[in-house]
Amino acid sequence: NLVQKIQNNINKTIIHEQRHVTLSAGVGSLLKDVSIDTVLKLTDDALYKAKNSGKNRTEMMDFKNILNGKET
Repeated sequence: NLVQKIQNNINKTIIHEQRHVTLSAGVGSLLKDVSIDTVLKLTDDALYKAKNSGKNRTEMMDFKNILNGKET
């Protein structure tokens, strides 16, 4: 997917003193009848989940509550 391609390109980047760069990302998606605030919050939650799970991770926003009819 697109985020993995970006991660792969970033992983090839070397900065000062041979240190490699990594990327952790939270991915969201706009959904009909779901507020932008909810999407941003869930995407932000996904980012923090990725960061807390280790380096070079990607997490997708959690759709469970939305699919169950419960916006956060």
